[in-house]
Amino acid sequence: MRKLGLVVAVTIAFAGSIVVLGPAPVGAATNRWLHSIVNGFSTPSGNGYWLVYADGTVTSQGDAGSYGDASRLQLNGPIVGGAATPNGKGYWLVAQDGGIFTFGDAHFYGSMGATHLTRPVFS
Repeated sequence: MRKLGLVVAVTIAFAGSIVVLGPAPVGAATNRWLHSIVNGFSTPSGNGYWLVYADGTVTSQGDAGSYGDASRLQLNGPIVGGAATPNGKGYWLVAQDGGIFTFGDAHFYGSMGATHLTRPVFS
């Protein structure tokens, strides 16, 4: 099972994205976006990783800490990416509409979520 998780993480790192559909965890995602993997990123040590889902869910493996997610927020657009803080004690999530969400020790520097964009952040 652990090898499968590493394969998924490696696939995401090299392919850019992978779509894995499945039932959302019990109590997850109160928004309308799919529970499908859209991004993954590793811890600074390389001994863990986070998987990010369009509905805002974040799962962690290995030495990746769980700092929360956006699954219970009413998102205006699906989550399309994320990045870890340099020390791995937090992360940022970005939504297609430009919204930025911070968790753990990630600092909030602003967001384009309330601004009309001529194109989505990712398409």
